[in-house]
Amino acid sequence: MKVLEKKSAIEMRKTGKSLGYIASKLNVSKSTVSRWTRGISLTSEQLDIFHKDRVEKIKCLSKVNRLNAIKRREIFFQKGFDRAKVDLDFRLICALYWGEGDKSENLFAITNADHSMLNFVGTWLLKEGWEDKISFRVFYHELNDIDEEKIKLWWKDKLDFLKNTHFRKFTKLKIRRSSQSKNIGKLPYGTARLTICNTGLLYNVYGGIDFLKTQYFGRLA
Repeated sequence: MKVLEKKSAIEMRKTGKSLGYIASKLNVSKSTVSRWTRGISLTSEQLDIFHKDRVEKIKCLSKVNRLNAIKRREIFFQKGFDRAKVDLDFRLICALYWGEGDKSENLFAITNADHSMLNFVGTWLLKEGWEDKISFRVFYHELNDIDEEKIKLWWKDKLDFLKNTHFRKFTKLKIRRSSQSKNIGKLPYGTARLTICNTGLLYNVYGGIDFLKTQYFGRLA
């Protein structure tokens, strides 16, 4: 046993030093320090200091994480801007997303009933290596009286990229008020939502959209 180290640990703990501080000073693990100082009770003042220090560390860590996230998004954004200059397919994806995409924080998502457009986007995502990340969900009206298996087969026939592993639970839409009944009979196979949860992809596309704004409108929005 490290007798001198244990004695030093006990003395430091009695003065209110944290387990992490003691461990770093003595070059031992926190679990070892915890075992050596198990019987030592801290005063309420010392515990209060620990609490305040912990809160400050969490605040600092949160700030660093936020700044790092912002920096990563700026990098993704710039890559997308530069790519849109030379990649026509990517430019078209950005244009479609500008008009039809979900503008959430970290989710690339397009909801539409146009299978041609969804097929273009999905095929592009497949080519880009996102096959394992694709989620596909359908929203449909129950009163159209078409079961989910038929809906699933219809979309699989229309979308070249779509696989069984991409499907997520469908959402059955109910008629809540009489004005909604006008939708019955329209889009019998529902509206599909194609999503990928990835901040990098989303901000690549945002960068491409900004390129489109500067290229065709001469300014950033």
